[in-house]
Amino acid sequence: MNTLLVFAKEPVPGRVKTRLAADIGDAAACRLYRAFLGDVAEHLTGLTAVAVTWWVDGAPGPVIAAAGSRWSPRWRVVPQPPGTLGERLEAAFGDAFARSPGPVGVIGSDCPHCDTGQLQALFAPLSDGADAVLLPAADGGYAGLAVRTPVPDLFHGIPWSSAAVAAATLGRLRGSGRRVSVLPPMFDVDTAAELAQLARLLREHPERAPHTSRVLAEGQLVEGG
Repeated sequence: MNTLLVFAKEPVPGRVKTRLAADIGDAAACRLYRAFLGDVAEHLTGLTAVAVTWWVDGAPGPVIAAAGSRWSPRWRVVPQPPGTLGERLEAAFGDAFARSPGPVGVIGSDCPHCDTGQLQALFAPLSDGADAVLLPAADGGYAGLAVRTPVPDLFHGIPWSSAAVAAATLGRLRGSGRRVSVLPPMFDVDTAAELAQLARLLREHPERAPHTSRVLAEGQLVEGG
């Protein structure tokens, strides 16, 4: 069975979506992030043959509350350990491979429009001969990653929080001899410009992220509102 790791943060104003908060305020950014979590959870409920583990930075209760009725009792919740993002990813993948032979994938919680079909597609190439799958983000990072088997040092020496993350990861995978399938890139939402892009998408396709779409349509993104 495939295992999907979901990296998320406890939705606390001032701790989540901080780049976006510089434009819309801490309270509004946190409200939006809670909607993101609801959409991620809803997309996850449609997955088949996938075991889900949430790795949460902070208290898990508010993350579960944001997911609401979409939360599944089958999902595991694990606190993120201290350390760099690379160290936390290494710990999460190590835990997953210790529990199951794989494949193992990971997503963040910044792409509420990454729907069930796209999440399922993160694993599909592994059934067709690929050893790894990369879902790049438009800003140079990645929105998703899946590997058939453990890749030593996959998360070491990556320039996290830069536009070179996806390229460095792809180089690491190919340098280890893995056959990599690279999916079409998608944008995540860290800035006001990306939020505007998401709003345009959801005006045409609100089903891609219904909870986020509702927050945007209700005009709730006002500091202190």
